[in-house]
Amino acid sequence: MVPVYTRALSPSDYGLLDTILRFVTMCMGVAFLGIRQAYQRLYFDKRTEAQDRTLTATVVLANFAVTIAVLLPFLMLGSLVGRTLGASQITVLRSIALAAWVAFEATYMIGLSYLQVRLRSRQFVIVQSVRLLLLITINIVLLRLFHLGLNGALAGNLAASVLSGSFTATVLLRSAGLRISTKLLKEIVAFGLPYIPTVIFAYIIGNADRLALIHFGAMASLGLLALAAKIGELALMVFVGPVDNVWSPYAFSVFSDANGPKKIGLLYTKIVAMCVFMALGASLAAPIGVSLLTHSGYEFASRLVPIIALGWVFNVLTTLSDIGILIAKKTWMKPLASGLTSVIAVALQLLLTPRFGVIGAAVATALTNMAFFLIVRTISQRLYPMTTRPRDLLIIVVAGAVPLLVGANLSYAYPSLWVSLAASFFALLTYGGVLLRTGIIERADVGFIASRLGIRLGT
Repeated sequence: MVPVYTRALSPSDYGLLDTILRFVTMCMGVAFLGIRQAYQRLYFDKRTEAQDRTLTATVVLANFAVTIAVLLPFLMLGSLVGRTLGASQITVLRSIALAAWVAFEATYMIGLSYLQVRLRSRQFVIVQSVRLLLLITINIVLLRLFHLGLNGALAGNLAASVLSGSFTATVLLRSAGLRISTKLLKEIVAFGLPYIPTVIFAYIIGNADRLALIHFGAMASLGLLALAAKIGELALMVFVGPVDNVWSPYAFSVFSDANGPKKIGLLYTKIVAMCVFMALGASLAAPIGVSLLTHSGYEFASRLVPIIALGWVFNVLTTLSDIGILIAKKTWMKPLASGLTSVIAVALQLLLTPRFGVIGAAVATALTNMAFFLIVRTISQRLYPMTTRPRDLLIIVVAGAVPLLVGANLSYAYPSLWVSLAASFFALLTYGGVLLRTGIIERADVGFIASRLGIRLGT
């Protein structure tokens, strides 16, 4: 979606759109009590076929019940308070639209979880692809044909959420029926309730940089940061997105085995290695990505991508590292960790953003994600210690840092897209060679990934 938005919106409008989309994501987490996360965890409590259907129906119907009973009244009250305070743009109609957006988007995400826990990767990819095609089509019509700007982008996202959420609810309820279990509902709420403060704190952690730029009047830089974040996270999500879909189900299915900690730790190490690989490529190829996706007004965003990518590596590792908390069902620990990190995030933004502008905001976010990872990793290891080898993690860090520093210096000294391409290629080749040589990534792993991409490797 990045080229669709950046070619139709100014950097400031694109920054506002990205901030609004992140706010909607936060609303989903707060309003729906961690329903999706609870569904993923409770599915593996050895239920019968009938109980699985009851769990699915309870989750879907609870989603809409929360919308009507909690989210909509809250947003309506917010619109009335807003008008009293002079914020006339917060209208009742917009509040209803936001409630619908959040509700149907959350329902669509439950549908994805339904496929995740059953390891139906092919259907998952098809559903995601259809949804993306729908979103692109609607936004192109509204932005390129009708030239509706920021309002068109918001309407396009709303329409895509309503259509995909309606379809998801219809399919799931036709399969599961309308069985509701109050016992399951209590378990869902007990598991998911700690996600309310967790998501609020996570929103502060993930958006403190944007809020700081808005606060300090750097609206033009907001779009640069948003674009750098998209490019920095894009390469990671190409790999981590599919992995994340099976990580929790895999860990939940083997954690009770005698060698469960070793199995989980081995997969964790391989994912760390591939995350660094993707971040390294995205960082050095950033000038190429910015040139292809946008116009010259976004050029400086390429300088921010390495910082953003580093932060996203820690962001992904935080998500993976909290598996011990989920296995132990100690979700009440999550708001404690995220609350402490949110304080660190605000402090770093206040310290660095006024002095160094958008670069300071990006660095502060990267440091915040690093702190969050260390906190969550420490807690999770106490609850369920997965087995990893420090030697492997050290090799990954050094093998990624050296090519990045060399490649970045060459790209800055000789600003050319060809130099960036060459630096990316040789850096990835060097990093990959080290991982293969040290046995962190095995040839079988490379062969498996290549086969999924339709590439044949010689024996």
